[in-house]
Amino acid sequence: MSCALYRRAGDSRCMSRISRDPPGLTDLLREQAGVLSATSALGWMSRQELRWRVASGRWQRPCHGIVVAHSGPMTQKQQLWAALLWAGEGAVLAGITAARLDGLEGFSGGERALQPIHPLVPACRSVRRKSPGLSVVVHYSTMLGSGDVHPLREPRRTRVARSLVDAAAWAGSDRRAQALLAAGVQQRLVRPGDLLAVVTGNERRPRRAMIKATLDDITGGAQALSELDFTRLVRRHRLPEPDRQYAWTRPDGVGGWMPAGRRPG
Repeated sequence: MSCALYRRAGDSRCMSRISRDPPGLTDLLREQAGVLSATSALGWMSRQELRWRVASGRWQRPCHGIVVAHSGPMTQKQQLWAALLWAGEGAVLAGITAARLDGLEGFSGGERALQPIHPLVPACRSVRRKSPGLSVVVHYSTMLGSGDVHPLREPRRTRVARSLVDAAAWAGSDRRAQALLAAGVQQRLVRPGDLLAVVTGNERRPRRAMIKATLDDITGGAQALSELDFTRLVRRHRLPEPDRQYAWTRPDGVGGWMPAGRRPG
C-alpha cells in the first residue's frame, strides 16, 4: 500500500516513517533555531512530505518560502532567522538588529514595542517576495564584502563596527544616531577607530559628515550623549574646549577611561 493510502486510512506507520528526520536535517534545524527555507527543506524530503508536515500542523509556513519545525508562536530568534532566509542569498542581519545580537543595550524601545528586523542585501539583488508577515526593513548596499560580515556568528550578520555605523546612518534622527555610536563605545563593544574605518570607506554613506564629527568627539573622550551635547554647546558659543576623560592602558593590558586630571592606580 502506498504512503498516501496509509494516510487516507489513518495508518500511523506512514506518519512515523515521515516524522523521523535524518541526522543532517536535525543538525540544520538546531543550528537555525528550527527555521528552514522551503528550498533547503526540499533537499531533505519530497515536496509531498513537506506539504504533509505543514498540513498536519507539525510544521508551519509563516511566510512565502519559509517553514518552521513546530506549530506554536515563533521566538524572537526564529523571527530573525525567518527574515534572514526570506531576504535570500547574500543577505545578512545588519544595523541595530545585528548590534543588539552582539550585546548593544538600551535601544529596545520597550518590551512591547515592535522592533523592525533589518536585513542588508547586496545591491545586485532585489527582494521581490511577498511580505514575510514580520516587521522587516530591507536595505541594499554596493559595499558588502566578506570583511563586513562576521565569519562565525549566527544568524549571519555584519561585524559590530559596520552594524553600529549602519544603525546610525539609518536612524530616525541625528540625535539617535549619535546615541547609538556613543553607546557602542561606552559599552565597550567597539573602538572609535574601528567605527571611523567603516565610515571613511564609503563616501556616499548617509550622515557621513555628522558621524565622523561625532566619532572625533568620542575619540576625544565624550562618550555619553550628554557629553556630546555639551561639546556642541561649547563650540556653538566659541568657548574653550573642556578637559575630557582619556583612554589609558597598563602594561598588563588592562585599560579604561579616566576623568581628566586623574591617573589610573
